[in-house]
Amino acid sequence: MANTVSDPYLPTDRVRFEKQTQLLLSYAALAETGYESIANTDLAKVIDIHPNTASLANSFFYKIGFIVKAGNGYMPSDEVIQYKRALDYGNRDAAGTYLAPLVAIAWFWRHLQPFLSLRPSIAQEEAIEVLAQAASAGKDDRNRVVMLLDYLEHVGLITRENNQIQMVKSPKGRNEPTPAPVEQEQPVTPVVEAPRSMPAPLKSSVMSFQQQARGMKVSVEIDLDEWKGWNETRIEKFFAGIAQSIAQVMDVNDTT
Repeated sequence: MANTVSDPYLPTDRVRFEKQTQLLLSYAALAETGYESIANTDLAKVIDIHPNTASLANSFFYKIGFIVKAGNGYMPSDEVIQYKRALDYGNRDAAGTYLAPLVAIAWFWRHLQPFLSLRPSIAQEEAIEVLAQAASAGKDDRNRVVMLLDYLEHVGLITRENNQIQMVKSPKGRNEPTPAPVEQEQPVTPVVEAPRSMPAPLKSSVMSFQQQARGMKVSVEIDLDEWKGWNETRIEKFFAGIAQSIAQVMDVNDTT
């Protein structure tokens, strides 16, 4: 998996956000039917998209960890598989939280989180400016930067209302009971055989900052069960991101 902490990659704006989520679901659907390496032409068979258009999203998907290289194509991560299964079971409100562990260690959340931790909310334009500066993005890349906020909202890390952005400290659906399977007349996800049981939702790690008289208190809440299967490299990147966030907060305090 690519460096999700410091590499300022952006999603393509030539594929709508809704279409990008459909591409992720298509990866999961094909994997569940036995594919071991998924090509763009395979994706085009599942949803109405040209193979060349499908390829535009792969760079962002790969760098954030949604897909991994497999042979001449890609395969979805476990988080993407769980994301689709949640939707298959009708758990639409909480489905996005299955992708939260990957987005939470991405560069754009590490840059934006300190600002949201120190204030109740920030203006959307300020958030766009923070991310654009971090990515050295120009005016032509504005839509790509805005799409980062779409991802953060989709996975339950932020909420947006009246052009204001707030951090979600407890992702939606974290403690909800597992829903029973429901039938959908017009499913938006590819039709594949659903699993017999649905895994419990992943719990995103939460980091908070609290200003004190003689310094700052940094709290990190994690669920060790969620970390089962994490290799040394992934854990190292996670804590490297925490260190980066603390450094950013220190910089903010120094300039205020």
